[in-house]
Amino acid sequence: MTKSRTWFLRLFVFGTGFVVLVLELTASRLIAPYFGTSIFVWANIIGLVLIALALGYWFGGTLADRRPELRLLMRITLLAGLLVGMIPFLFQLIGPIAIFGLQNLSVSLIAGSFFVLVILFFVPMLLLGMVSPFAVRLLNDKVETTGRSSGSLYAWSTVGSILGTFTTAFLAVPLLGTRETIYASAIVLILLGAAGLRRTNAWVFLAIPLAFWGILMASDWVNGSQYTIFREGVIWEEESPYQFIQVVERPDGERWLLTNEGYGIQSIYKESGILTGHYYDMFLLLPPLIEPVDGTIDVLFVGVAGGTIGYEMHQVYADDVPMRFDGVEIDPVLADVGERFFYLDRYPIDLTIGDGRGYLKMAEKKYDIIVVDAYGHNNSVPFHLATAEFFELAKSRLEENGMVGLNLVADRPDQPLMKNLLTTLRSVFSEVGHTTVAENDYNHFVVAANRSVKFEDAVMPPIAKELQKHAVKNITPAAADCEIFTDNHAPVELLTDLMYFRQALD
Repeated sequence: MTKSRTWFLRLFVFGTGFVVLVLELTASRLIAPYFGTSIFVWANIIGLVLIALALGYWFGGTLADRRPELRLLMRITLLAGLLVGMIPFLFQLIGPIAIFGLQNLSVSLIAGSFFVLVILFFVPMLLLGMVSPFAVRLLNDKVETTGRSSGSLYAWSTVGSILGTFTTAFLAVPLLGTRETIYASAIVLILLGAAGLRRTNAWVFLAIPLAFWGILMASDWVNGSQYTIFREGVIWEEESPYQFIQVVERPDGERWLLTNEGYGIQSIYKESGILTGHYYDMFLLLPPLIEPVDGTIDVLFVGVAGGTIGYEMHQVYADDVPMRFDGVEIDPVLADVGERFFYLDRYPIDLTIGDGRGYLKMAEKKYDIIVVDAYGHNNSVPFHLATAEFFELAKSRLEENGMVGLNLVADRPDQPLMKNLLTTLRSVFSEVGHTTVAENDYNHFVVAANRSVKFEDAVMPPIAKELQKHAVKNITPAAADCEIFTDNHAPVELLTDLMYFRQALD
């Protein structure tokens, strides 16, 4: 084995190891808009990658013993590069199927995400798994040096994977985007294969991922979105470090803020009027229930998005009672969108970029109202914001007569996820009540406090009178007959998937 060939194989396995971790991380980003990023989705990703790599190691080692040829390894790598370049294109084709299945509650999150991952990533990962044992076989001329040479190649591959992990998370996806990162990985594999073959005609394979990229770019331009291809009126979209974000302008002039798959509306902007007709309006019932300690109502929002709730509160009450607004939003891009397209530049709010629970832990002030609006949808409930420990922390940051308001999404009141969340709240607060926002609505308005909350006794402004009537008529005390979510055990993802599975059987 010549020294130049040895170094080429080291750099080769470094590059393929780099790509393996790039694909593993981008797999999560690619399917998150439809299936979320729960522990189940990550288990599917990691499990599928390990299965494919294990089979690749076996096939690769067997093939290398039969045909220990560098040219064959390079052709395998070229094929892997071509298939990797097709991943975003294939996802664009099966994306509508995923949307249809989830919207009709006929696909399990666990089974659905695994099925999509198999179609997109299994074969490319299997081919990449063949690389290391094949390279080891090519490098080993003498039995006496097998251990050292094999260890050297696996070390180079592992270092490549380490670099691929950090490059993907901190540079490639934030700066380029998920699909562009996958295309760049395909190009790396094709370049490695072409360099190993040392044939100029191998470079033409680069045209294939570039062509797919061009097709999808044109498709985005026509359809207005890479994920929700049937939605019209997209005026802005971007992939943030946390999620896919869209701003949609509707024919009636309303502006909607959507994240990931677009099932739930995160904020609504109206040029005229205050009420939106959605769950945000229900939080107008809270300020009249407060007797502020110093004459000022302090409100904290855990999850801000476009700031719709705070804007409504400010417009309705700020002229009658001083109000101070603090907000914590984990996604800096979402906060920027809120200022550019929604309400965050229209009322005074002290906004902090960070995790809501971490903010509460470090906060020194106390609040009259804490609004938890961080549950985007059933498959995007952050478990650490739904446990007894979190609600205990929130309670410790409330004034004596303060309260917590939440929006929960549930297809029906007996849904296990909702019942467990209400039971968890009830374990911390003496009074917990909930009501649907409107008939046949999936949004549930929840209030928790350590005192009696009587909506009928509150003096509401005229704009909130109908909301008050709805609450008085429909508010239901929460039971405490289910499991309490704790930091140690909060099976949010399992209960979500069981909901989808149950709906598929109904």
